[in-house]
Amino acid sequence: MTFTLSSNMHTKILFFILSFLTLQNTYANTCKSLNNDPLFKELLSDLKNQNVSCDGIKTHLSFDDGPNEKTSGLILDELNKRNIKATFFITTTNLLPGTPGLKEKQAILARELATGHTVASHGHEHNAYDMRITSSQEAGYTNAQRQEQIKKSMQLLDGATNGQFSGQEFRLFRFPYGRGAMPSQKEIEEMERTKKMVFSGDTYAEKLKEYRRMSPALQQIGEHGFSHIGWNHDSNDSSLPFTMPAENVFKSYVLNNLKNMCSPSVKTKISLFHDIKEVNTRAIPLIADLGQCLGVDFISPKEMMSTATLTNNDVVIKSKAIAQAPVQMADDLGKLINQLSNPGKQCAGAAIEKKVHAQAEKGCYSKYLNKTFGNCEGESSKCFEGKWYGADDPFIMLNCS
Repeated sequence: MTFTLSSNMHTKILFFILSFLTLQNTYANTCKSLNNDPLFKELLSDLKNQNVSCDGIKTHLSFDDGPNEKTSGLILDELNKRNIKATFFITTTNLLPGTPGLKEKQAILARELATGHTVASHGHEHNAYDMRITSSQEAGYTNAQRQEQIKKSMQLLDGATNGQFSGQEFRLFRFPYGRGAMPSQKEIEEMERTKKMVFSGDTYAEKLKEYRRMSPALQQIGEHGFSHIGWNHDSNDSSLPFTMPAENVFKSYVLNNLKNMCSPSVKTKISLFHDIKEVNTRAIPLIADLGQCLGVDFISPKEMMSTATLTNNDVVIKSKAIAQAPVQMADDLGKLINQLSNPGKQCAGAAIEKKVHAQAEKGCYSKYLNKTFGNCEGESSKCFEGKWYGADDPFIMLNCS
């Protein structure tokens, strides 16, 4: 018996064969160094011998402190080769008029935007936005200083990108050192000891959540529509020199980053790197190729912003959540702002003062918002610096006693 294949059947079989070959080639490419780096096979063997698996791991790559005309462009080239979309947090002192290499830096920002990456603010000067304790102790910026730093960074980023910065889908900010959203346990303890803040929680995790709800620094970036992006995987490249380290140090750096990135305790990560470090011009291609070979899914800024686990763990603090935090507190107590109709005494905080308006003779005036709010005190909520809190909130108990 002779079988005759129709032209339609021939087409289907050919499509199946081509699809199979394409999948085979795609798989082969995932375990290959696109740069033919001689360390690739050695490092892959080391990782497999240590039973490192990255199955189910999602990672968003982020880079701080750029742009640098010598290193940022090289890292950008490698990301684009692999179609990996990252976020670049810009320190805008790099964009001041007269800065060496300014045209090159501006061209890098234009390329980042044109190729689908996100350009974000890392503030203007690289100083702490709140208390920071290392070998010494910094108080951090005041409210007025923070406002000036935020506005300056926005102006310079818009100027360097012809307004494209503000036109992006996401407006993202990362505090230098994370201070303003990510205080250490030692810093929380010092805030508590000095009565800078009062916490009702017992554990560091509980107090950290309270801090994020009360943080003036977060409230200020929220007013400008910024979401704060932290990290839960630190490359530790800040401990390395700006120039390329020795080969044994480099190998250890790549291996440690992949092992930490692929730690199964947290499946979705935001990785912190610095595009001003020469080590990353070679390390990022290796980390990307080895990571993809072992199963890492490098996610885009959009995927990062829609990942519930990052938001729930406060690694991503969305602007909407910052703006709604006081309202949610009032809701929890059964009192919405528009239901508060019993103005009472004024809060005693130093930044609050009475301001008489024709429309509102009694109110809560926010000095840095330059607004008067209709009530200073309701039955179960109080207004401090233009934000509503529950009457038994520890922050209010300290400032509005």
